[in-house]
Amino acid sequence: MRQLPSTRRTLIALAVALLLPTVTAPAAHADNRVGDQRYLDAMKAEEMWKVSQGEGVTIAVVTVHGRQSLPELEGRMLPTKRFDPSAESPASSYGDSMASLIAGTGAGGGIKGLAPKAKILPIDIAGKDAVAAYGHLPRAVDYAVDKGAKIITIPFSTPEAHLIPRKTQAAVHRAHRKGVLMFAASGDDGTEAFVENYPAVLPGVVRVGATDENGEQAEFSTSGSGLTLAAPGTGITTLDEDGSYQTGSGGTGSATALTSAAAALIWAENPQWTGNQVLRTMIHTADRSRSAPTERLGYGAIRPHKVLLDNEGNPGAPDTHPTFASYYARLDADAAEATADTKDTDATLLAGAGLVAGLLLAAATLYSRRRHRSPGAEPAGQIDELTVIELAPHPDAQDRART
Repeated sequence: MRQLPSTRRTLIALAVALLLPTVTAPAAHADNRVGDQRYLDAMKAEEMWKVSQGEGVTIAVVTVHGRQSLPELEGRMLPTKRFDPSAESPASSYGDSMASLIAGTGAGGGIKGLAPKAKILPIDIAGKDAVAAYGHLPRAVDYAVDKGAKIITIPFSTPEAHLIPRKTQAAVHRAHRKGVLMFAASGDDGTEAFVENYPAVLPGVVRVGATDENGEQAEFSTSGSGLTLAAPGTGITTLDEDGSYQTGSGGTGSATALTSAAAALIWAENPQWTGNQVLRTMIHTADRSRSAPTERLGYGAIRPHKVLLDNEGNPGAPDTHPTFASYYARLDADAAEATADTKDTDATLLAGAGLVAGLLLAAATLYSRRRHRSPGAEPAGQIDELTVIELAPHPDAQDRART
């Protein structure tokens, strides 16, 4: 997530409680105009938009959202879901910036998004404190899935695992089973910090780092063995809380938003693909995909134009996750085994119940002949539903099975 420095942006305590501790970042230049957004040129956005603009794809943006309407997001925003309507939110916020980077139209001189015809589903998890805010995560993921989002963007992270409800992992699995792609920021702890930030490290979540203007790892981007992809995180135009625009470090949160937008472009052009296939083509066409993933940039910076303009990238198997294939195979095997055990247990219980019923019938016949009434037997108890164990991060969470 973009760990917003206090020298750059001061959100209300509500929003700050959701964010990570502050770090030093390049100074941003505030203005009432949007910068040139050169990263769009580098990504060949104008050419890609002739092929796809993300139409038909809904992206859920889970963070703190503002309450004002922005001209560049007119017609792009679905109704905001707020889990705690009483929680105060800023007039303009981090979430609005992320939404604009994804689907902004540039109207009114505003931000141009990478997927300007995608729809944004804003999910506001603001709460009275960090525990309350992060506590909304499982419901936020489920809500996004229920509302038909194909992509979930989580542009924040925290190293404090205790803030992430254990139910979050189960929600991630449910989203995966529905074919939803989830991207989360790796964090802004610096290149030499190897921090396990949540929810990005959870199995099933695609961890995103940030690049600088030269395509190298941005100085703030957190390193780690689980990085999958990277996207521009510097020279990014965002909204300040007073509604003005500033250009500077957007952090890994901005990189996550742009990665989600890139996925929307690819998916809109290839609606028959699954999320696994969209992600696989993004990995195959990343700028360092011909080598093993690195701890600094994963498979490299996204290059959606390679998919849309050059027809590169092999979508591969629709039902096989490109980075967590072995992990999900184990989950499927465990689920199948649990189902088999349940059937065996049910069969044993039925057989036992038949024997008991036979004995009771015989006893009742005998007693009736003796004109005695047998005390009524206690009804058989209900078989409890199998307890769902919330999955903690698997030690093999960073499985890199190639397909």
